[in-house]
Amino acid sequence: MTMTGSMETSFKQALKKPPSQRTTEDLHTVYSHLYHMDVLSHLREHQLRSMCTSARYERHEANHVLFYQDSLATCWYILLSGSVFVKEHMYLARCCFTSKTGFILT
Repeated sequence: MTMTGSMETSFKQALKKPPSQRTTEDLHTVYSHLYHMDVLSHLREHQLRSMCTSARYERHEANHVLFYQDSLATCWYILLSGSVFVKEHMYLARCCFTSKTGFILT
């Protein structure tokens, strides 16, 4: 899915708001973009809408460690742009929004 600058901006702005401060429009914006991601296509509508109420945006600089091997997982990430190393393998974002590194944390 390719996003225009204004679509990208509204999506990121909605995710950057604290979940308790999101408007109905913000939730719709987040839902609309997550709905079109292949990785989330298996989710039912109510599951995806629930995710929209807690998802948030994070941006990390290069070489930032998100977790260590054998760490207890408390969340998961969707890579929006950039790349990440996991067990000596590089993964690239499927949806390319910009050249900046960004993550959605749920």
